[in-house]
Amino acid sequence: MTSTVKAPPHPFDHLMRQPGPRIRLAKAALLFSLDEYPDLDVSRYLARLTRLAREVGAEHVHGPEDEWRAMRTVLFDRHGYTGNEADYKNPANSYLHRVIDTRRGIPISLSVLWLDVAATLDWPLVGIGLPGHFVLRHERMPEDVYIDPFHGAALRSRGECAEMVRLILGASAPVSDAMFQPVDKRQTLRRMLGNLYAHYVNLNDWRRSADVLSRMVAVVPDEIPVRAELARVLTQEGSLGEAAEVLEEARELAVFEPEQKLIHERARELHRRRAELN
Repeated sequence: MTSTVKAPPHPFDHLMRQPGPRIRLAKAALLFSLDEYPDLDVSRYLARLTRLAREVGAEHVHGPEDEWRAMRTVLFDRHGYTGNEADYKNPANSYLHRVIDTRRGIPISLSVLWLDVAATLDWPLVGIGLPGHFVLRHERMPEDVYIDPFHGAALRSRGECAEMVRLILGASAPVSDAMFQPVDKRQTLRRMLGNLYAHYVNLNDWRRSADVLSRMVAVVPDEIPVRAELARVLTQEGSLGEAAEVLEEARELAVFEPEQKLIHERARELHRRRAELN
């Protein structure tokens, strides 16, 4: 009898098993890049971020506004990290090592760089996941002041942030206090992966879409719709055995009737696909 040796977990999935405080956000962002860049030297990029933090820490700092100013001086003025407005939809903007190399990114990836530098220095910076935009808040600065790494690390008022949201969602869109609540590391990673997924699925790139969704499952293992979507994408890609395994795991976790119905529908899609191939 032959025994099946289970493959070790993806390095990102392994990290996601750790409690939130033990997860270095930048390391997680670099690890999920391994699906697309398998030869990526994660430790080298983490070392570069640590050097950036030391450079920021060498600035003269006497209070929270000085901390923001030091980060802006080093990251934006000196090294030129800013928004990639000219090529916003390029998926490279979501891979942190590419952002570090090109010094261009989208709001959330630039914010992850800022958050890593601040965490290394033990400065209380938090992410704010506005709809369509991502900003930062220094917890010792006034509550209605936000940092916008995408636009030259400018300080934004709550009103200015609300206006950015309305430009994205429409002039009549409601802007609530909930939009300005800090997001944790898992929420940030889920959003980064969501950006990549939206890009790849729009291209019908099922393999890359499945890879991204697999990492998302590691971030939010209890979200049945994510597992169901992974099964759908695997079915589209033709990896029917993998899709069946994902559905079986999801079926065991599904508690509520809408979740169970969703899993049942995905199982029917898989059955139809198998019938087409026979």
